Amino acid sequence: MAIQLRLPLQYLYENGAKKFFNWFDTKVWYPIGRPVGTTIYPGMKFTAVFIQRYILPNWSLNDVCCYVTAWFGVIATIITGLIAYESSIPRNTDSNLALFIHDI
Repeated sequence: MAIQLRLPLQYLYENGAKKFFNWFDTKVWYPIGRPVGTTIYPGMKFTAVFIQRYILPNWSLNDVCCYVTAWFGVIATIITGLIAYESSIPRNTDSNLALFIHDI
């Protein structure tokens, strides 16, 4: 007899947010169980479910989870580059320095 574990992402996708936050999994941390919805970081799970339901409905949850980290990395890299570019423009460096010194 094999034990079937429910992954939080699958549970969120199948049951919705309200049941997810009230979900108490008795199969983990035996014998006391665990309130899963309130003891994990749900941000990535909600993002993956949103992308799978509304943006890429033909993809599996596994594929979305594999790619979402790469997509977020690309977005973070672009934003970091734009911030570095904006702060290196000569007309902006004086005001940034003045704000920085004012905060000290």
